[in-house]
Amino acid sequence: MPIGAITMAATWLQRLGFKRSRGPSQSTLHRIFKGIDQKRLEQALSHWAQAVISRLSGRRYEPLQGWSVDGKTLCGSTKQGARDAHLLSCISQSVGVVVAQVAVANKTNEISQVAELLEGWVLTGKVITGDALAGAEVGANGEPQADG
Repeated sequence: MPIGAITMAATWLQRLGFKRSRGPSQSTLHRIFKGIDQKRLEQALSHWAQAVISRLSGRRYEPLQGWSVDGKTLCGSTKQGARDAHLLSCISQSVGVVVAQVAVANKTNEISQVAELLEGWVLTGKVITGDALAGAEVGANGEPQADG
């Protein structure tokens, strides 16, 4: 590892509160992440993102905020047999933060997940854009509308 990379890694470890110059091993990180309640972590990160956006929005006049919705399949996931490896995400364009993300089940599509993705967010003042898969009209029940 080049000297600059070692210095940068040590700086980040220090910022994260580690006392040693070496970070935890891969197996240690695996045990820690395996024990995390994914839903609670996602909720906590969403609340944090909402607080950041609220604070930053209050500093400057923005009558409308742009949010983008798009789905991506995790690279290499199909080869490894990963389930639900397609993610639908919503990003705040002004802040550059992913505000919400949900897994899209293998036997479904993005349209059926848009309502879940945006659930719990105040959408007043938001302009939400997406590609053709996310842009179909969705009813209150989250189901695609036949006339949309």
